[in-house]
Amino acid sequence: MIDVKEIGRQIAEDVANPPLPCYYPGGFKPPTKGHFAAAEFLAGKNYINQVNVLIGHGEREGYPVSAQQSKAIWDLYLKANANPKIKVAISQKNSPIGDLFTYFADLNHEGYVAGAQEEIEKGYFSKLKEKFPGRVREQVIEDQFVTGGERVSGTQTRELLDDLKTTFDALRQEQKGTKEYTIKLNEYNNAYEAVKTMVPDAVIQKGLYDDFLRILGLNHPEPKSLQEDNNYNKEKNWVWLEEYKNKKQLNPMLFDGEKLDPQVKELLLKIATI
Repeated sequence: MIDVKEIGRQIAEDVANPPLPCYYPGGFKPPTKGHFAAAEFLAGKNYINQVNVLIGHGEREGYPVSAQQSKAIWDLYLKANANPKIKVAISQKNSPIGDLFTYFADLNHEGYVAGAQEEIEKGYFSKLKEKFPGRVREQVIEDQFVTGGERVSGTQTRELLDDLKTTFDALRQEQKGTKEYTIKLNEYNNAYEAVKTMVPDAVIQKGLYDDFLRILGLNHPEPKSLQEDNNYNKEKNWVWLEEYKNKKQLNPMLFDGEKLDPQVKELLLKIATI
């Protein structure tokens, strides 16, 4: 069913806003599926002709992520789900805002600067607007992937990355076949799957999750590859071997001495002719 009100809103929005580039500054340490969805949201606006993601150099607490790693992850996301309107670059200044001051210093330049509602309300871009009145237009990003009242964030992702590294290191200290190993493997698996929820679905679907981890220096194997093969479990190995050990007599349930039981033979012949 056509949503007439939504179509009308989009038309009014396009008329009220001139076609200009949009700048999306941030730390992105690391970029999450929320960040990528926000960039796609901006790219979906008809009046935004290009989304320029600007990555800051600032470090964050927790698992270390560099600006270069952030850029590589953005590139991975765009490999999984290409969008020609989204361009990604590392800030040339101490912060992305410094790049924007340089850009808007050219009197011919104007554009949108995107941020979350709370960032706009705190006046993160107020100095830009004061310095370049009429040429800097704020663009509010709608919250993406809100869980428990909070947006999926780089802070949350770094905590999960720390947990992934910790649980893997703990697993390596245990011996296979022990109860402790099984417990640590489950903890590692939970951490591995939790980090997955922070990246775009397209990355998982296209088998690029391990590339995401490698960019961050986490060359960790998939948990299921570390699961024990019960055929070689020391406690169960004798049971498995017993099934295939040579026997001194034929199974009495199937054979009468050395001859196949006539009823069994008849059933097998019927099966063979089906």
